[in-house]
Amino acid sequence: MIDDVVIVAVEGTLAAYDGATGQVRWIGPSRGGSYSSPHHVTIDGVVQVLLLAGPGAFSLSPEDGSLLWEHTWASGAIVQPAVTADGDILINAITMTGGMGTRRLAVTRSAEGWRVEERWTSNGLKPYFNDFVVHNGLAFGFDGNILACIDLADGTRKWKGGRW
Repeated sequence: MIDDVVIVAVEGTLAAYDGATGQVRWIGPSRGGSYSSPHHVTIDGVVQVLLLAGPGAFSLSPEDGSLLWEHTWASGAIVQPAVTADGDILINAITMTGGMGTRRLAVTRSAEGWRVEERWTSNGLKPYFNDFVVHNGLAFGFDGNILACIDLADGTRKWKGGRW
């Protein structure tokens, strides 16, 4: 819930409902299937709702459902995006057989609009169904069924071990 709006995702489409009445406020653009949930983020002082869906990541305004920005990384989405301490976004991509990797995006706003820049893509952490944790400049999670850790500065793997 953001302010008085409840935002849900259904098959890669975000929809907003009035929290008091349940009336539809807006329905956003469809971006294909997704198991990911809406993620409330603030980027450059702008509150937004981020979702990973079939073609990649996209962000909408919670006020009216308008598209703020999107980033294409073709494949399915299951895991939640994460925000780094300095405001970048971490997303993942999957195939039918497992995770493809983790990507760090710098999202900024200027007079011309939103800009999304890929900082790096790493195959050192390939989450599939389990979310990863961001802590002290590192991301921890499953690379397949083995725990792993990557450095958020450049995506290099710090360690991997232990089958679960």
